[in-house]
Amino acid sequence: MNLGITAAEYVAGILSGYLALLAEATHNLSDVVSLILAWFGGKGAELPATKRSTFGYKRIEVMTAFISTAALVVIAVYILFEAYERLQAPQPLTRPWLFIGVATFGLIGNLISVWLLYSEKGVHDLHIWSLSSNEAALSCHICLDERDYSDGPNVIREVNSVLCERFHIGHATIQLERERCAGGTESCCRSPHHWN
Repeated sequence: MNLGITAAEYVAGILSGYLALLAEATHNLSDVVSLILAWFGGKGAELPATKRSTFGYKRIEVMTAFISTAALVVIAVYILFEAYERLQAPQPLTRPWLFIGVATFGLIGNLISVWLLYSEKGVHDLHIWSLSSNEAALSCHICLDERDYSDGPNVIREVNSVLCERFHIGHATIQLERERCAGGTESCCRSPHHWN
């Protein structure tokens, strides 16, 4: 979806002359590239150690993050340069309907992305800390709807299984809630329940 929005914004920005669209398209493209790099970094970090790389490939994650950050700096400098050039030599803007249409399309796409990501978010007040050099602990609140909330013990078992298998976290304290807290500790305790 982000790639589609990016392509539409690039085309519309070139045709209409609106730098704002080109800047937004470049920003969206950098987001897509960053997500791809983060995925590759995460997968690379999971590779086992070899005779040549005795510590494994965990630094791949750091390197991909560095590449993403460097790319954002380059993009920001490019946009600033283009904006300065436009200020020195303003260009006539054409096809305002194209600008409005694509901008609206981009806004709707971003709102859908936010809705999709928000609908998958049950977790807040997440805290992770080291107990030793090779052991971590976790505590969090998980917000569930009524149907899932009634199946609390199974939800906690599934979460603990994922934490253990994917992140090697064997000690977790999980609090289930029916509604998300507003930020304070008191509001986080309106409807919690604990299962052993």
